[in-house]
Amino acid sequence: MPGPTNTELIRELSKDVTILKEQVQALRGETALLREITIKLALLENQVGELKRGREAWVTRAWLILAPLLASIVGVLLGHYLKK
Repeated sequence: MPGPTNTELIRELSKDVTILKEQVQALRGETALLREITIKLALLENQVGELKRGREAWVTRAWLILAPLLASIVGVLLGHYLKK
């Protein structure tokens, strides 16, 4: 029994190439979506980092204000109770 002819093999290979081209196109679309998601994720990470730095700056400023305030309150209370 003879094998498939060259024409049949070429037809089969052409179908396989067509299928592979479609799959490559689909993967390119998914790759573009992944690239877009990666960019958005990087931007979000940057924004979160900025928020953390901003929060740390506010905490530092708060302690710069609260530390002397608490020290003066403690000083007044100690002065008041040590007078008695």
